[in-house]
Amino acid sequence: SGSLAAGLNPAIPKSKAPKPNIILIISDDAGYADFGFHGQKNIPTPHLDRIARNGVICRQGYVTASVCCPSRMGLMTGRYQQRFGAECNVPTVPTPGFTKNDLGMDPAELTMANHLGAAGYRSLMIGKWHLGEEPHHHPLRRGFDEFFGFLGGSRSYWPLKKASRGRSILRNNTAVDEEKDIQYTTDNFTDAALDFINRNTDNPFFIYLSYNAVHTPMHAKEEDIEQLTAISPKKRRIYAAMTKSMDENVGRITR
Repeated sequence: SGSLAAGLNPAIPKSKAPKPNIILIISDDAGYADFGFHGQKNIPTPHLDRIARNGVICRQGYVTASVCCPSRMGLMTGRYQQRFGAECNVPTVPTPGFTKNDLGMDPAELTMANHLGAAGYRSLMIGKWHLGEEPHHHPLRRGFDEFFGFLGGSRSYWPLKKASRGRSILRNNTAVDEEKDIQYTTDNFTDAALDFINRNTDNPFFIYLSYNAVHTPMHAKEEDIEQLTAISPKKRRIYAAMTKSMDENVGRITR
């Protein structure tokens, strides 16, 4: 909003206009009708409802694919992912004519982090990446300055004693001690966002906060489940609790 106001006010030189901080928050596999601002009455989403009430709802805004990987590639690059050969989730085994180095987003494509970095932004990628697990596909090689999350498509919300590289929680390139540093990923990813915000009060920043909520596995905190006993069956209640937790964490960032 700062840049917009500067652009509309001729008294403020354009070159001195402040750059707005940008936080892009993604929910994974959420149902369209499972938020208050879309008419849901049983799942409390007051913080997301407030963002919708004070912002813009794109009622005919659609992702460019029905599954994670290609739609995220389209979002990250601003281009239809079919233009650079991405039409399905990244396979685990390369098809004939390709190698494991090809299992991810084309390194020739520039990401929004690349463009914002060139504009003076410091950037952080948090949560689910799912755009390739090889070193050249890593977020730090795709324009981001920092990374806290996992490279694959899904994982437990609870700490893991042993995990593959795709499911391990990494801080930049190093796996964290999950039994010590991870409690519930939705909370921990928000903690990382707040830490980054506090460390970057003097320069413009971009945060891509890609929650794995509310994707499977169905993991919710007991205290959240207990507050939604009116919702049944049990799996629906767990899903509602996962959504409630995500909303509360968004509130931690936006309030």
